Amino acid sequence: MDWVDFARIALCASTAAWIAWGAVLAIGGLFGAAIKTPPRSSLSDSGQSARAAILIPVYNEDPRATFSSALAMAESLALTPMPRCLT
Repeated sequence: MDWVDFARIALCASTAAWIAWGAVLAIGGLFGAAIKTPPRSSLSDSGQSARAAILIPVYNEDPRATFSSALAMAESLALTPMPRCLT
């Protein structure tokens, strides 16, 4: 066996591990919702308030268009009713 064979084996093993990790995450996502998780304490119980931040990367773009899009997203979030799990 040459060093090239060991490199191929290492690359194949890392690719197989990557694919297996993705499969485990997919299966966990399918069956994870069926598992009952313990309830979390809400932020209001601890005296903290929840906040959201909108991060927009800007690279040589028109600032008015960018920030008007951010304002539209913020207004849309303000009008969206909160789910019961977040209240």
